[in-house]
Amino acid sequence: MKVQVRGATEAASNFERRAVRLPGALRSEADHSMTYLKDRVPPYPPPLPLSRYSRTGTLGRNYYTDVKPLGAYSIVGVLGNRTEYAPVVISSEVVGGLGPQAAVHAGRWFTLQEHLSTHSRQVMGFFTSAVRSAIT
Repeated sequence: MKVQVRGATEAASNFERRAVRLPGALRSEADHSMTYLKDRVPPYPPPLPLSRYSRTGTLGRNYYTDVKPLGAYSIVGVLGNRTEYAPVVISSEVVGGLGPQAAVHAGRWFTLQEHLSTHSRQVMGFFTSAVRSAIT
């Protein structure tokens, strides 16, 4: 049997041109997504009744994002907090030997893991749109 494929070279070339745009689109969307998540970090909850602690705002000022490529088509985005005590306030996991969230903060303060889960569908939508735009 003899099979002749017409247009394969053109199709491959077209795919390669589109694929070249994908890493940039992923990076751009990761940057956008991390900013989106950081901008939506919940505000501080109200102070505990009768609390004498004076808030400094340090935790709120120390959120950061980072985006790192892991090869051509993989990327990692991070939303974190550089405050030393952050894990006992806003993490449901042990981080750097601290955490999870202390009982006094549970149910009052959000956790980063809850925050990411709440917004994961929106972030995935950002990436889906970016990939579609890059390859069409």
